[in-house]
Amino acid sequence: MRILIIFLMFLTLRAAGEVWFVPGWRTGFDDRAGCVRILQTIYPDRKIKVCNWDSKQPWRATRTNAEEYAALLFAQTAALPDEKLKQLILVGHSIGGDMVLDILSKLSVHGKKIHSASLLGAAVPCDDPRIGNALKAVRFEITNIYNPHDWVLKYLYPLDADAMAPLGYSGWAGSHPRFFEMECEAKSTGFFNHFAYLYLYKLRELMHTLPRRIEVLQDAANKEQLPADGIFWQDVEVFQMWKLQQHYDGRARILDPAGVRRANGTFSSMRHAFDEVKKQLR
Repeated sequence: MRILIIFLMFLTLRAAGEVWFVPGWRTGFDDRAGCVRILQTIYPDRKIKVCNWDSKQPWRATRTNAEEYAALLFAQTAALPDEKLKQLILVGHSIGGDMVLDILSKLSVHGKKIHSASLLGAAVPCDDPRIGNALKAVRFEITNIYNPHDWVLKYLYPLDADAMAPLGYSGWAGSHPRFFEMECEAKSTGFFNHFAYLYLYKLRELMHTLPRRIEVLQDAANKEQLPADGIFWQDVEVFQMWKLQQHYDGRARILDPAGVRRANGTFSSMRHAFDEVKKQLR
């Protein structure tokens, strides 16, 4: 019995995965250890890892350091075994959000996916094309916390970036059913509104509102379609707005409530996958 308990604990820890926190410039103006404590309350069953890099230099040197570290972090991420990679969560604050987007965009090119990602006061353009690519590299969602009272993003970011308002200041210019946002209602003033812990508290609040994460068993290679085409497809079963559909040629697919194709393949494999989805929904 004791061996069985230890084995089950091992499986639980293995499934939980890790959260990699990528801080911003000059540690995001606050204590990294404090950020870890908040992250642990958001992800109590996961190991929190701070991706320490040299962010305490003048801005120009910091940008160079960030580019070099992002390349290194991508190499480390891409080298992870698939089982660990698919359970990995990336959280980036300020320029750390830029680094997370860069990593995800590169992972999408290689057809690799992590669990999910969070952007906190991200110092990237709100129309950054990497966001669309990043969504292809997550199995679940990307969350974005923005703050229209953040003086660092409002006044300092435009001095270095000839672009639209930053993502962390105004929110995303696009939309996607797996991209969730929340405004940070900071009570402090001035540059203190860029503190990472303010964004983390709001992230914790946002996480409680997200829809349930549903694993869908795969068969054939699934290229996500948004929305999925409806020609020649018929509903075989509908459960809590999830749909099992069959094509006239015998193929089958599963659509989530947003109409996104989550899996496709033979009817027997999709029938089994849909049964597993229903178990999770119950």
